[in-house]
Amino acid sequence: MSEKKKIHLPGEDPIILADTIDGESYIPLDDYPARNYAPVHGRDGKHFCDLCKANYKDMFDRGMTSKEFIPKCVGDLSKQYDDIDPSEFGSEEDFNYLKVVSNPTSWANFELGWNARWFQQEILNCSSQFKAIRAGRRAGKSESMALLALWYLFTNGGLADRQFQILMVAPYMSQVSKFFDSVRGFIKQSSSMSMPGVVKRNVINPQVIEFGQGGIMRGFSSGGTSTSSAGSDKVRGQDADLIIIDEVDYVADIDIEVVMAILGSHPGARLIAASTPTGFRSKLYEWCRNKEAGFKEFWFISAESPTWSDDTEKMFKENYSESGYAREFLAEFGEEAAGVFRPKDVQKAIADYDMEKCFYRSECEYVIGVDWNKTTGTHITVVEAISIQGEGIKYRLVDKEIIRKAEFQQIEGVKKIMEIDKKWGGNNHIYVDAGFGHVQVEMMWKYDIDNPKEGTNYREKVKPITMNSNIEIRDPVTGQMIKKPVKQFMVDNAARSLENGMCLVPKSEDTATRIVPKEIAFANIGLAQQMREFKIMRYTPSGMPTYSQDYEHTLTAWMLALMGHLMEYSDINQMNLVSNVAYSEGMASAFYKPKEYGDDGPTMKEVMDEAKDLAKDMRPGDRIEEEGQQLFTPNAGSIVASNQSRKRMNSKAKKKKGFGGFGRRSTF
Repeated sequence: MSEKKKIHLPGEDPIILADTIDGESYIPLDDYPARNYAPVHGRDGKHFCDLCKANYKDMFDRGMTSKEFIPKCVGDLSKQYDDIDPSEFGSEEDFNYLKVVSNPTSWANFELGWNARWFQQEILNCSSQFKAIRAGRRAGKSESMALLALWYLFTNGGLADRQFQILMVAPYMSQVSKFFDSVRGFIKQSSSMSMPGVVKRNVINPQVIEFGQGGIMRGFSSGGTSTSSAGSDKVRGQDADLIIIDEVDYVADIDIEVVMAILGSHPGARLIAASTPTGFRSKLYEWCRNKEAGFKEFWFISAESPTWSDDTEKMFKENYSESGYAREFLAEFGEEAAGVFRPKDVQKAIADYDMEKCFYRSECEYVIGVDWNKTTGTHITVVEAISIQGEGIKYRLVDKEIIRKAEFQQIEGVKKIMEIDKKWGGNNHIYVDAGFGHVQVEMMWKYDIDNPKEGTNYREKVKPITMNSNIEIRDPVTGQMIKKPVKQFMVDNAARSLENGMCLVPKSEDTATRIVPKEIAFANIGLAQQMREFKIMRYTPSGMPTYSQDYEHTLTAWMLALMGHLMEYSDINQMNLVSNVAYSEGMASAFYKPKEYGDDGPTMKEVMDEAKDLAKDMRPGDRIEEEGQQLFTPNAGSIVASNQSRKRMNSKAKKKKGFGGFGRRSTF
């Protein structure tokens, strides 16, 4: 196995980086992108089994799989009797007939006069227990599965003691009917299968085909959506030796899981699933990309079909979007549909290191991100900015805490933030979501006043971020100030950091937890999983994205921490928040009045009056000379009102206070 790339830090075990090919976590047997999507058109005399074994061996050598070969198979079905002596049979005719019916392609040619395309022959003759087919439209994947089903029905699937059972599932009943119609069409083409008594039962509602001396196939629809579970009850309780799922990317995961449960009672049962990719990261994506799952992947583009032509390609390209064409005819998973973070960028960020062994380094910068939620608790992340020779700046997740929903959750959350701040040097910027956290923020600000000798500086360090406010950034080309929503700015910054390979996330955060709404508050849903599941749900009429709001709270905390690094330690901090400014009256407002340590400071009325005056001079160009430094205020009110009022009204202040203006972490 090849040596993986590592980062060595003093005092820690080596950080093992993701071993990928161009950010990918596996190598396809047929690398269509490298061929500029030119069709393969055959194997040039090489056997597909040999190519398959070599492909798995290559992935093993690169550290992508745990074994040299994973699929459970016996090789090419057409080769299984090559070593048998024909004299062992009663006649040469019997032996030849055995060889004909021993594999689907030769049987289909003999019974139906049907000739398999080269890739259909691989699908049919491969003996892998589990098969996952991603193929372009009109490539013939459904036809291949229909023939495979018929072959099992006719030959009884090799079972002598009982009936061979096939379960066929598709999203819509019309697709199930079309599949069964294909099987019935093949039966009519065969003189032997058309004879009376061969087909014992052939009904449409429900879809059933049963052979007198063979097997039985039943068809069910799943409900026609990749998110509903309407078809689960229909399939539940069925039995099968072969499961066929057509257009699996449109079948709900819960329906697939019900079907997969059948494998528990029949360990030898086979599963073949096919679909044109939708762009969502569902079961087909997992089965094709995660080689440890045991599925043999078949990837064929529409251009492999002999009916494909240059005119066909031109017509489809003119009528489909680029991403739509890639999915429908190149069978590419592409970028995740409505996904925010590209899967390959997430994969590149995953590294093998233990957060428990990370410790504070004085040469690094740390930002704490906090997201408060009434249901899932308080999510806290610590992101370290470390300069690594040969790698540049890396933003590494070094700590994560979740205060689960409980009594006194807000108080416990504040205590934990203070504890974590001390653990990581005690002089860190703390970026928090102001949505559910205004009370906690004021608790920390009040702590400064009640304990001035501790020097916690929470009023300077804790930056509440109001997600629905706007941020004003100077365009580097035009020099003009442009507005951008804070949340979109935060998300885009995280996406760019991932794209640039600047992020490190421990392997332990790459979970695959099943999402059950009632269990989300207690589930272990890792940061990498939240990245993959974070989606754009829709766009507003003005073109602004609306993001998913399910279980992305650790992700939000992480994005806030990244935003803190950008705002505090880069030139981007030359910006303003342009939403209205006012002091936030929360839990502590009745007794907390912004002031310098040891001074009475302004009253609440003075603060609010001053905040109104501040609204008209928020731009740096409008400032008076002695206060002309550029100001970024991450919340929509309380920090600006508090700090500016103190600077304008407290003549006893010994030094000028501003954002980022404390200690060694000053960036202004």
